[in-house]
Amino acid sequence: MTRIPVVALVLALVHTGMAQQGGLPAGLTRDLSEAAVAVPAGMLDGVPLGCDPVVNVKDGSLLVRIPGGQFIIGSDRWPEEGGEALTVALDHDFYIAVHEITNAQYKRFVDATSHRPPDAYDGEGEPAPVWQGNAFPPDQADHPVTGVSWEDADAYCRWAGLRLPTEPEWEKAARGEDGRTWPWGNEFDEGRCRSAVGERAATGRVYEHPEGRSPYGLFAMAGNVAEWCLDWYDAANDYEAYRRGDLSPRLQGAELRVTRGGGWHNAEFDWMLRTSQRGHCAPGERHCEIGFRVAMSLPGQ
Repeated sequence: MTRIPVVALVLALVHTGMAQQGGLPAGLTRDLSEAAVAVPAGMLDGVPLGCDPVVNVKDGSLLVRIPGGQFIIGSDRWPEEGGEALTVALDHDFYIAVHEITNAQYKRFVDATSHRPPDAYDGEGEPAPVWQGNAFPPDQADHPVTGVSWEDADAYCRWAGLRLPTEPEWEKAARGEDGRTWPWGNEFDEGRCRSAVGERAATGRVYEHPEGRSPYGLFAMAGNVAEWCLDWYDAANDYEAYRRGDLSPRLQGAELRVTRGGGWHNAEFDWMLRTSQRGHCAPGERHCEIGFRVAMSLPGQ
């Protein structure tokens, strides 16, 4: 009996439309050659069947479909993470990007809209910005964009027809259903991510560290850059809602926005890179280690 390689099988499912019943939402394609960053050989081996890799045509983001259902959120480490690991359930599927938005993708947005470039950081002691005016070094094209505020990230998403992920969506995509501590498992390995634990001096390419992918094949859910989420941050109060089963985004009533994932510059300890670890930042601030990845609701949600 002839064995079909896994990558060939997944690609066949993608291109024949078997991975998802029905048509795609407007603006998406299963032609992966449309992706802004070329898909590395073997990358799809880390994407479970049924997650339906697609590309958002406008900005070239490669997205995978994450199923709803039960998963573990939070931890017993900090009160603002619930004080315990909670079993909760998402009532919807959603799409989320395989990698963080790159400098090249963000330049598409800046060029199309005349939005301000990410050429300044607001923190003391941060390195010089990657961007100088409307340009960045060519060898940084496939690195994650930094120096973007939450407001900048939200504007990009609106332009691209996408949105930021909610905090529960982000955590489900990072840790899957088994409650793992880091995207790859329960043992920390500094070689699987780009962070200050490994004394990394800058961002890395978005398809770096395939050995550190999440259960759904997502890159850099720990390290490289911290990522803006849709939600406002209200410490332990957020988890009181999650405990009641309310996973809707915290859309108002606080002064900070949630960040997740930890970054290359400030994540100096392994616990700062855990899948449950929460960060926060004022929505108007821009920093050298905060970027974002995009998400998308399914039609009718």
